[in-house]
Amino acid sequence: MLPASKFCIPVRGLTASNGGTQIVGYVDRKGYDFCSIDTYMTTVDAVGNHPTTFKLGHSDDTYVTNAADLTDFVGSTATSTSSGWVIPDFSTTTATDNTVKMNVDCRAMKRYLHLEIVPVTTQTCWSFANLFRGKEMPVSTTEVNVLAVVNGTV
Repeated sequence: MLPASKFCIPVRGLTASNGGTQIVGYVDRKGYDFCSIDTYMTTVDAVGNHPTTFKLGHSDDTYVTNAADLTDFVGSTATSTSSGWVIPDFSTTTATDNTVKMNVDCRAMKRYLHLEIVPVTTQTCWSFANLFRGKEMPVSTTEVNVLAVVNGTV
């Protein structure tokens, strides 16, 4: 059986335009030691386009301006000592998903994880997070943050 998880949506279909708008969202990971964040963005206008900023930080509050970057989760356009990964070019067609997954061991981190993205072209973004390794097992729909919880074995 998989461990019980809590679901949350840091970014709910926000649209940013032409590199001037920042997409931000946060995850309150209180009581959880691991977080998996999946971020999906719509297609880009031209081959070679990708967000100029795509990073994760952490803080003790919900303000992204107070977040300290987590170097392993800071994307850059080329290999760098100040970033942990290279942001890939995003697709211009719907045949390829523009999805980035971040798996985060949160044991040494502050309570809030902050996702920050600045696209180079107009894009809409959705982000989904699952929190694992909770100090208490969530059982109710309110604790899991969903409409229904279905558990079972095969």
